[in-house]
Amino acid sequence: MGRHAGDIAKTDLVVVLAGISDCLTLTSAARWHRGLDEMLTALFDHLPLDAHVAVAEIPPLENAGSLSRSARLAAGYRSTLLNHRTRKALRSHPRATAIPFPPELTDRLWVPQSRQERYTRTYSLWSRSLIAACLEARELVAPSAPHSSLRYPPPVHDPDREVR
Repeated sequence: MGRHAGDIAKTDLVVVLAGISDCLTLTSAARWHRGLDEMLTALFDHLPLDAHVAVAEIPPLENAGSLSRSARLAAGYRSTLLNHRTRKALRSHPRATAIPFPPELTDRLWVPQSRQERYTRTYSLWSRSLIAACLEARELVAPSAPHSSLRYPPPVHDPDREVR
């Protein structure tokens, strides 16, 4: 945590997005579990007692259109395995929640519509799902409430805004 310990001590929510590279490099389930557990333990050692950690599950990579079919199958199997291990690791961290990848994004290949808008829609929908789950975890909305009932609605995607 080093030089960020002061900032972490004032944080009430941490969102963790990790694992795609681990799936592509075939990280073992045991190593993933151990690393995730160590990271969560270190975070909770420095976070306030009422802080929460939201861990986004790895997308189902068997739908990643940018990979070859065999790579998609291998990475897809690995993402399912690592997501299972994520949920298992979180059982020993009651202030951490696994957030599933939105099911509406899993029914087709993730192929960019154009070079300029690579994955824009996918990441926009994914971020809205993460926001809703984080607010629910922080008890700012009723469980399983639709996005329209959020006290703090997700940001509206502006396609003209340049992302850096």
